[in-house]
Amino acid sequence: MNKFKYINADLPISIKNRQTYKLANQKEINEINTYSSILKNIAEFYEENFDGNKIDYVYKDNNDIKILPVKYKRENFPHLTGINFVQKNATEKFEILKNGNNTTPLIIERGEFYFQ
Repeated sequence: MNKFKYINADLPISIKNRQTYKLANQKEINEINTYSSILKNIAEFYEENFDGNKIDYVYKDNNDIKILPVKYKRENFPHLTGINFVQKNATEKFEILKNGNNTTPLIIERGEFYFQ
């Protein structure tokens, strides 16, 4: 099973927006791990069905029909989960979300809504 580890940050970690993001503590890691199999399944689904593909969303704006093309990239996947990793590139972040076994602290979104 792909589990995430709590890793204590020995040095100060630079987080771009501290109002929105924070380092995950042990309790939060434990809660995230209750969803680890779901994260793995979602990452695999994203990889197989979305990664590198473009989807055109069609919508109506007043009386006009418009198209919004959206390109799905691997580097966007962590943002969709609200989980990020210190000093990892997009491919490494994706693989950690899919397989667990992080070697750096987890960064998560702040607020109670995160676990909802």
